[in-house]
Amino acid sequence: MIKNILEKALRDLIPELYRLKPHLCRCEQCIDDVLALALKSLPPKYVSRDEGEVYARVELENPQFQVDMLEALLFAAEVVAAHPRCEKRKLTGEQRGQLPVDDK
Repeated sequence: MIKNILEKALRDLIPELYRLKPHLCRCEQCIDDVLALALKSLPPKYVSRDEGEVYARVELENPQFQVDMLEALLFAAEVVAAHPRCEKRKLTGEQRGQLPVDDK
C-alpha cells in the first residue's frame, strides 16, 4: 500500500499549531483544510514498504524539515482562518480568529 507519511507527520504537529495559535477553529473541517493546504505546499513523502517508511521518517525528524512543516501549517491555518468553510463560522458570522475552539 502506498501512503504519504507526511500527512501523519503534519497531523502530529496539530497540537503545536494550536498551542501557537489558540484562537483557531478546531472543527474537523478546518483541521482538514489546514492539513490539505499544508500538504500541497510541501514535497510528498510516499512510501510503499516498512523499510521505506523508516528511512522517510528519519528525514522528517530533520530539524529544518520540522520547521518547514510547522511553517506550512501556520501559513495554511491563516489562510483557512481568513476564508473558513466550516458551518460554525458561516452560521455565527463571527470575525476571523474570534471563534471559540471546540473541546475535541
